[in-house]
Amino acid sequence: MKSKGFWTAVSLCFVIGCSSEDPRLAELQSQYLGQSLPSTATSLAALAAEPEAMNEVTVVGRIHGGDLDAFDSDKASFVLTELPDVGHSHDDPNDCPFCKQKLANAAMAVVNLVDESGKEIEVPADKLLGLEKNQDVVVTGTSSRVDDLLVIVASRVTPVADLETAHSLVEEPDYSVAGDVTSDQDDGDDEASDTSDSVVVLDEGVLPQ
Repeated sequence: MKSKGFWTAVSLCFVIGCSSEDPRLAELQSQYLGQSLPSTATSLAALAAEPEAMNEVTVVGRIHGGDLDAFDSDKASFVLTELPDVGHSHDDPNDCPFCKQKLANAAMAVVNLVDESGKEIEVPADKLLGLEKNQDVVVTGTSSRVDDLLVIVASRVTPVADLETAHSLVEEPDYSVAGDVTSDQDDGDDEASDTSDSVVVLDEGVLPQ
């Protein structure tokens, strides 16, 4: 468990400036900054739609706070929003009426980084992990709800190279099974139709003995 003195020293590093190779910073970055992407992730919209918060989650989204700063200036916390559509990625979504409207209704979560004891890390997340506003990331951690607010306590944050890659991580529903059932039903209908077409009409007075 990190002592208060440890976090104070780390915070001072960002105030007065420390070498990027400072062992205290390197320890935090190695613990919280992911280097490889998972094979799949949940969209923030899908997570927000769950009636109850899931415990362990791996979710992909964009760091964006709307009209507010996406990063908390006093602790390692930031706002994560639903990914924009490909082709509608802007530094300022307010420049695009479509994006502005979608952002107003987008799923959103607050991501917090805490130490082993659950104490908030008193260093801004952008300074701690080198993150930026409008950056796409995968967040792994545990989720909960505080009233209507979705909160994720992150154990790892992994930057994503581009929006297309971020979207490729999201699992799409598999409709192949439903399609097979529909196909089977169609085949059954065809067989019934063939049977009805094969009815033989007997001539009057000629009955089987």
